[in-house]
Amino acid sequence: MKRTKILLAVAVATMALSAVGASSASATIYNANFSTTSFKLSTTGVTIKRNGAEAKTCTASINMSNLGSGNFIGSNESSGRTLFLCDGGASGLYMRMVGRAKYDSVAEKYYLEIYSYNESMQSPWSWYFQYSQKWTWVNGSGTTPSTVTLNEQLIGYTTTGQPITMSGTFTAKTSTGGLVTLSH
Repeated sequence: MKRTKILLAVAVATMALSAVGASSASATIYNANFSTTSFKLSTTGVTIKRNGAEAKTCTASINMSNLGSGNFIGSNESSGRTLFLCDGGASGLYMRMVGRAKYDSVAEKYYLEIYSYNESMQSPWSWYFQYSQKWTWVNGSGTTPSTVTLNEQLIGYTTTGQPITMSGTFTAKTSTGGLVTLSH
């Protein structure tokens, strides 16, 4: 009986230590740093959808500024917003590209965390509110540029509660076409 209690106590202690290890492993997010102070994200087209349907192809070239310690702001308009021009004569999609570059050591990946905004902005369907997002960043090397990829990334909700998602790939380059990377 005494031996069973000791084994039970050891098993409980082992589970408790495993839980502590798991929680610390999930909390390993670091700030990342850009290799340059300014660069451009460009795309030949991303797909945005409302409520999983009504796909529209949109393009944008976003001038990004590194504000230090991985903080960034991006825009292609004097208002500080980014306009994505959409096909089919639809009105465009506006976003606020402000956030921070991060590194997840458990997943071993970089991403751009874009902050949410409590401001209604235009989309091809109606006004919407931008939500916080994580855009996956993959470092390039040599002549292969770094890329930012989205796969049905939720970017916000219309004022009537319908989700808007974005899918596609951006390339990151300096103004002279050079390589832009993230490090931690």
